[in-house]
Amino acid sequence: MKLNGNITILKQISSGENDSVYKNKDFSIFIKQTPVAEQNDDEGSDIKATIVVKTKSDEKTLNMTGYCGV
Repeated sequence: MKLNGNITILKQISSGENDSVYKNKDFSIFIKQTPVAEQNDDEGSDIKATIVVKTKSDEKTLNMTGYCGV
């Protein structure tokens, strides 16, 4: 990923069906996805995603909604 104009390498620490964690020595990213509603679409569904970015001195939480499909 690119952070403040510099390419930063993150290591994927864990990954589940609806969550992922990426880290390096400077910061961590936690991603959790939740389906918004049951749908009969075989190609994807609406989701709510919460992304938490933690640095040594700060924490930002981003809440997003969208469509996740194949």
